[in-house]
Amino acid sequence: MASHAHSTRTPLLRPVQTAPTLLGQGLDRQPGPVTEAIRTMREAEAAIAAIEDGLDRHFAAVDAADPTTRPALAKRAAALRRRLEARSSRKSADPHIPHRDRLIAAHAAAMAVRSVFQEEHPDSPTYKAALAVDNRMWALIADVLSLPAPKTAAGLAVVGLALAFQVEGALAGRPWENEDKIAAAARAILAVTGTVLPPAFTGFGDEVAA
Repeated sequence: MASHAHSTRTPLLRPVQTAPTLLGQGLDRQPGPVTEAIRTMREAEAAIAAIEDGLDRHFAAVDAADPTTRPALAKRAAALRRRLEARSSRKSADPHIPHRDRLIAAHAAAMAVRSVFQEEHPDSPTYKAALAVDNRMWALIADVLSLPAPKTAAGLAVVGLALAFQVEGALAGRPWENEDKIAAAARAILAVTGTVLPPAFTGFGDEVAA
């Protein structure tokens, strides 16, 4: 009798080879989809960076060689704009503008002597002196309003002042002729040009009391 029993059954599964055996046969594990995606993204980023660097170097070289590129044209346009502005500033401005300070001063003087007309006799020297001051203001107003239409905001502002002085206090009662329309035009012009009436201005006469 044999001392050891011998099995005659055939194994159902083949023995599993270990990892070193698979590596030895060249069957390396393939990368997963996430790894492939990351690798592709990094390669794309590197390619984009290389393209951007190449474009930067290209346009830098073109700008240095060609004076008609966009940066060069922008510099030339800025220089041209400065020359045009300098030339425009040398052109004569509206003729109204030199009248501004004289008009304001004449109006202040006229307001300062206004009480004389109520206190003095028309034949008195004081009355006549005050009348000359008042007439000076009216002459300047007429000079400004007789000038051609202004082309600048500064010139338009002087027209607004002249119109305001012309109808100062005229709306206290029933306005004569077109005084209400003149006041409306003066207010609009002063508002558009951002002009503030001088402290001596007493109002149009229709202001609401504070």
